[in-house]
Amino acid sequence: MRAWEDDALALHALDALPADEAAALEADLAISSTLRARFAAVADSLVALGDDLPAVAPRPGARDALLAAATPAPERAGRFAEALGRLIDRGADAARALLASIHDADAWQGSPWPGVQLMHLAGGPATAGADVGFVRVPAGAHFPYHRHGDTERTLVLQGGKRLDDGRVLGPGEALEMGPDSAHGFTALEGPDLVFAVVLRGELAFPSPPD
Repeated sequence: MRAWEDDALALHALDALPADEAAALEADLAISSTLRARFAAVADSLVALGDDLPAVAPRPGARDALLAAATPAPERAGRFAEALGRLIDRGADAARALLASIHDADAWQGSPWPGVQLMHLAGGPATAGADVGFVRVPAGAHFPYHRHGDTERTLVLQGGKRLDDGRVLGPGEALEMGPDSAHGFTALEGPDLVFAVVLRGELAFPSPPD
């Protein structure tokens, strides 16, 4: 886990931290109660500082973001029940129960890729013919460059990933890949990357472009 300075915590509380650093900090907040306490203290100090400044309206969602950062990981993943339900064509209640299974070690299975685990799920009618499930990638591990035979839709539930093109996705962020699209990604440091996937078609693993 990265050693975060108070200045970075303050920028994150103000929604001013760069996206990749914000995603990494969110990942560390999910696993460290000490860091969550420091983040809350920094946020409180910003509020106290504001008492000496002219009153301004807080940024939208600031309170929700702070409360979310202080919430333990299982409950944090549960925030995405509605988004997961839409992705896999199941209701929010069913999706919430599936999210709880993320933390059940016995629910995971191995995969052809070292360290990567899979959990197969039953999607709704809209996912007929697709592979539906959760994927867990160890923090710091790289998932190899691959090409999609059809579409792939994913939703990050825990941790984060950096795509080979430099984009960073954190919890609650979705990505859709079209037919013949290709990419690889690396799981950010912190908690293991967990994402939901609805995959159609086969994956091919050509050599990455120069």
